[in-house]
Amino acid sequence: MAGTAVDTGHSSAVTDVAANSSGKLVASSAEDGTIRIFALDPKTSSGVKSSSVINVRDNDSEVDWRLVTVLNGHTGPVVSVAWAPPEHYDSALLS
Repeated sequence: MAGTAVDTGHSSAVTDVAANSSGKLVASSAEDGTIRIFALDPKTSSGVKSSSVINVRDNDSEVDWRLVTVLNGHTGPVVSVAWAPPEHYDSALLS
């Protein structure tokens, strides 16, 4: 199954992608030193517009990726991201 290209907004290669435990937030890290956090919302109607739409599971199931924030501050490439377990931290992101 071929992947679908997604415009992440990063200015260089994406190094890692991680979803939080609810599956509603996704963080992407990149060689440009940034982390971008997206909210995933199931597409509910054909009137929904999004700059980044990906296909998941099958051709009839689409998800809108809405950029929530861009985290800057790393002085070099960010090689990985991971969400902390929700029972210990509320939406903590490690990089």
